[in-house]
Amino acid sequence: GQCKVGIMPGFIHKPGKVPVRCLVMVCEHEAESRTVLEKALAKLGHKIILADGLSEVLSSVRGKRVDAVICSLELLSKDSATACFLRSTLILKPAVRFVVVVSQRHLDRAVAALRTGAGMVLYRPLGDPAAVADSLRGFLAGEAPESAPPTSGRLV
Repeated sequence: GQCKVGIMPGFIHKPGKVPVRCLVMVCEHEAESRTVLEKALAKLGHKIILADGLSEVLSSVRGKRVDAVICSLELLSKDSATACFLRSTLILKPAVRFVVVVSQRHLDRAVAALRTGAGMVLYRPLGDPAAVADSLRGFLAGEAPESAPPTSGRLV
């Protein structure tokens, strides 16, 4: 029957098994942040693809192979031409959720991240995977993110 414990309301699954909800591409250059994101997404039951660079992200978004992209702002800044194509592609595909990871040292770049088309910004250091999972849960499900203080390492 339907999930009655609130893990995934409205979804039908066998007891003890939660179906994969999203295919999420992670393009993060910092190993520690990438590990936290992998653990957080696995906790939510999402399937993860690790991208080598923006070109791979762009082709996956264009090919409708991903539901969400989590990318570091530094990578977007390094390859501005591909980032521009990615942004225009994301505008045409509003169903693809876009999260940008920004270093707390560069909080001023959060505005730039939102200009890239990001619907959510995560701040490094990301911290506990469970807290990151809580931050991502609603956003990846299509809900508007709640605000949190920038110092929390969670979302804006």
